[in-house]
Amino acid sequence: MKGTVRTWGILVSTAAAFIWATYYLFVLALPRIPDLAITVYPFLFGGLGFTLLSLRRSRKEPGKILRMMGTPGGLGRGVLILGMQLDVVLSTRFVGAVDTSLLTLLADVLATPLLLYALWREGEAHLRHPLFWAGLVLSAAGAGLTIVGGGGAHPLGPEALLLGAPIPILVAIYFLLASRAAREAPMERVVGSSTLLGGFLAGAATVALDPGSLWISASPVPWALLALLGLTSFFLAPWAYFWATSQLTIVIPAVLQAAIPVFTLILVALVLHAPVASLALVGIPVAFLGSVLAVSEPRRGPRRPPGEGRGSAVRVPRASVDATSGRDPPTGR
Repeated sequence: MKGTVRTWGILVSTAAAFIWATYYLFVLALPRIPDLAITVYPFLFGGLGFTLLSLRRSRKEPGKILRMMGTPGGLGRGVLILGMQLDVVLSTRFVGAVDTSLLTLLADVLATPLLLYALWREGEAHLRHPLFWAGLVLSAAGAGLTIVGGGGAHPLGPEALLLGAPIPILVAIYFLLASRAAREAPMERVVGSSTLLGGFLAGAATVALDPGSLWISASPVPWALLALLGLTSFFLAPWAYFWATSQLTIVIPAVLQAAIPVFTLILVALVLHAPVASLALVGIPVAFLGSVLAVSEPRRGPRRPPGEGRGSAVRVPRASVDATSGRDPPTGR
């Protein structure tokens, strides 16, 4: 049974990575739609998916999703997810799809474990592991090579660099906060409330700044693409990732999310026929190898009782609390 669960966890994690890679294709394929509108509707469709999924738990669950939006944590996550997605949309347009996906890789490999330890003193075993730091350096070097290569073909201005820089921090903070909240409440409620609130906030900003942009087109094609984007990158992908981290440890899903830039490079080249910089062909494998090293499990030491030294009263599955093996409660995208 354990082997079956592990296999499904790996497959679902890989599916999440591929779905998130398609996000960049949608953004580039909808160039005439205002950026706020691209943010509003996918949020709403994704939030609707989580709301419908929550009905399997209870008919009262949608009401609990709405109430969670008004809590301090819910408001904070809603603002974060809106800022994160809007920054990713703008960065995809000005910096590029492959480079932006590499910035999210740095969030997984670098920002997430460092913030997890700095804020909650979790994941110390990985920070003490030499392979973590070796992988961190390789990931940063590979991402740098790819971004520099892309900049050589399409020079990047200071505004593009300002857009890309906050992405790793925004991504890491949002998914860490969502993961910790999901320990206390159902995942559908936590992620669904954040996603819907992000859509409502984006809609309010659009009405205030450019209400006419909410009307996309009389053609059903752009609406269908926005709905598909919402149901894939804003519902299926986050659901798959959080499900995988609940079945496995953070290690395996985090490794597999490092495939996002690889999938993005392949999709952009095959579907959009975009030129690929030669440095990217070197940088992406280096970044991927670094991420694998960074999230590899430290060697097992003497076993301690489950939960010892965690500093938390939250009960998590036994497989997730072995501090000496470097396994942490589910976090991340």
